[in-house]
This record gives sequence, C-alpha cells and structure tokens, in this order.
Amino acid sequence: MSAPTAVIAASAVLNNQIDLRGYPYRYLSVFNSARWRGDAMHELLAAVEVLSQQGFDLVNIFQSTSGQNHAVMCRRSS
Repeated sequence: MSAPTAVIAASAVLNNQIDLRGYPYRYLSVFNSARWRGDAMHELLAAVEVLSQQGFDLVNIFQSTSGQNHAVMCRRSS
C-alpha cells in the first residue's frame, strides 16, 4: 500500500502496510489515536525508528486537539 497522503498511521508503518518509495512530499506526519501514555509513545517512537531507517528524520512530536499523537518527519536530502 502506498502512502496517498502526508498523514499515515503508526500501526500501518509497523505492520509494513506503507510503501514510501514513491512518496512525493518531503514532510510526513505519523499518528496514533491512543492517549498520551507510555504504550502510545512506544508505538509512535517505534514507527519513527522504522522511518528513520527509510530516510526520514524526526522534526517534532505533538498531540493534536483531537487527541491524536503526531510525529512530524522530514525526508533527508540526498
């Protein structure tokens, strides 16, 4: 499955359901809907780790007003 938008689920990253090889944007937001607890942070940071191995760097982590946790990633320049 390719990433059609700039916002993808952390669980999709961790379950290898996202293919970012043809991703056209420089920035990407990874989210999960769990409350800001240890397990939610673990899932989000695990997805960040996977994406860092695919050429993305972490820019910021925040919680939106809807309760989703987001990690904003930036593709490394080549």
